[in-house]
Amino acid sequence: AGATLASERGLVLAQLASVQALLASARMAAGVAEAAKAAAVLDTQAVRSELERTHAELAKVLAASAALAAASVATHAAEVAEMAESALKRPRGAEPAPEPVVAAAAPTEVELLAMPWQNVAVVLCANAARAGAEVLAELTVRVVVTRAAGQEDADAAVAAGILPALAAVMHAHKANASVQYQACSALRKITAGSDAQRYARRQAASDAGALLRIVAVMHSQPNAAVQAEACGALCNITAGIGAERDMRAQAAAEAGALNRVVAVLAAPWASAAGQEQACGALINICAGADALGPARKQAAMEAGALSLCEALCKNSTNENVRKQAGFAYRNLSGKACV
Repeated sequence: AGATLASERGLVLAQLASVQALLASARMAAGVAEAAKAAAVLDTQAVRSELERTHAELAKVLAASAALAAASVATHAAEVAEMAESALKRPRGAEPAPEPVVAAAAPTEVELLAMPWQNVAVVLCANAARAGAEVLAELTVRVVVTRAAGQEDADAAVAAGILPALAAVMHAHKANASVQYQACSALRKITAGSDAQRYARRQAASDAGALLRIVAVMHSQPNAAVQAEACGALCNITAGIGAERDMRAQAAAEAGALNRVVAVLAAPWASAAGQEQACGALINICAGADALGPARKQAAMEAGALSLCEALCKNSTNENVRKQAGFAYRNLSGKACV
């Protein structure tokens, strides 16, 4: 194949040289015609001399063009012969060794903290697509958690595409508890706040597929710290008012969030923070004036949420858990937990 390509390349170059020669000849012929015309009109010795000189130059150009074309063909024929000889000497199946690829150095934490948000998103996506990149993925997501603490920083992160990148990393490293913990923490921080843009950030997280990724984490990581962060992110994303919030609540329910939240409420290993956030997520998912709101409440009660909330409301040693469980119980049953 290589010899064929080289041969074709030689022929093309030879044809190109011939075309160039023809063009030069045409230009010279035009000059001859113009000189002949002038000779017919003026019929002077100077014009005749110019005509003879032009004819001589034309002959030289044609000879030089032919020599150039012949030399080009000979050169490329030699190259083709050399490549063919090399191919014949190489053992069957053997190919030239590829050039070594030098991997770019991984960014440090200091560099990640200083680089623009768009670059951080690129690093996240690169580590989502590369196997064995858990360490750098965890470091990068941890930097996102640090940098997205303020509302302006959270908005900048969302504008730069951090949310889809986080979802991609969570999907790629679903078995790594450290990556999942940091990613849920980043989602929780980005979707928190009391500013006017918090609803847009929550909707952006939902649009990026964060709800599905959070539920997947809760299903695969029986880790108290991971579950607490996941419930916190779920609680934030489903918070708010209006039709968009109701749609996010329904999306969370359809992703299987209710069963996962109930599992945290029932888990003996769950932390107080996790149970508190789980109650908050349960309240938000089951709230809403949309037509599907009652069905979400019914699904939660069928999963055992009402009895678990009542037990936590009455028996938990943590005041915040008791308070949130009482709110969740009232939201589901319509009456206070006493």
